[in-house]
Amino acid sequence: MSVEVLETSPIVEPKLKNWPKVILAAVLGFALLFGAVYIVYWYGIQKAKLTGRALRPHASENWNEYVDSKGRFSVRYPEGVYLTPQSERTFWVTKTPPGPGGPVMPSVLAYIEVWDASFLSEEEPLGGFEEETSALLKLTVGEKKAVCSSYYPDPQAWQFCTYERFPDIVVSGMHAGVFKNYNLLELWEFPQGTVEKRIYIRRGHDIYSIGGFIGSENISEEMFDQILSTFKFLD
Repeated sequence: MSVEVLETSPIVEPKLKNWPKVILAAVLGFALLFGAVYIVYWYGIQKAKLTGRALRPHASENWNEYVDSKGRFSVRYPEGVYLTPQSERTFWVTKTPPGPGGPVMPSVLAYIEVWDASFLSEEEPLGGFEEETSALLKLTVGEKKAVCSSYYPDPQAWQFCTYERFPDIVVSGMHAGVFKNYNLLELWEFPQGTVEKRIYIRRGHDIYSIGGFIGSENISEEMFDQILSTFKFLD
């Protein structure tokens, strides 16, 4: 009796020699992806700490554009309002056309002022805007200051000139201090509840003061921020 021997295919064991490389590549890929996400997240957090909140440029390209005659800055503003220079250093955004005598204060929505910053190095500024600015720029975030306390002897009047500092922002690539006053505007015949938001930007020998009078009958804070987001230095 013969025995038939069947040929069988050899058992092929799986080739595992490439798996360590595959696993290593996967781990490295995941690490790189996680690192990239973390860097973006960290950068966003740091920027938020620096700027307080980002100014998003929502302004339409169809907005009017004002270019300073001295080539210092440009800014855009929406239809229906007017931006006119009051002098070489003062510019007002108003809700009515400027008349022969200029706009009255309650019609002013926002302003841009350019000052020589040399007074910041003086121990005792001359007063007015210079004294206010010097005092406010020394504040820390959350701190308040009645900037008229040196020339208004009545403490009850100090509520009208008290500003609070908020987190800095970045405007046209420059650090900017943010301040708000909740009472001063009542002295200027603005509607009750109007808030002045003031931005200071130090650039070279100049300091820029950009402000808006925020209120239901004036300009919204969102609109002011949109205008501010279009402000650009040219020189």
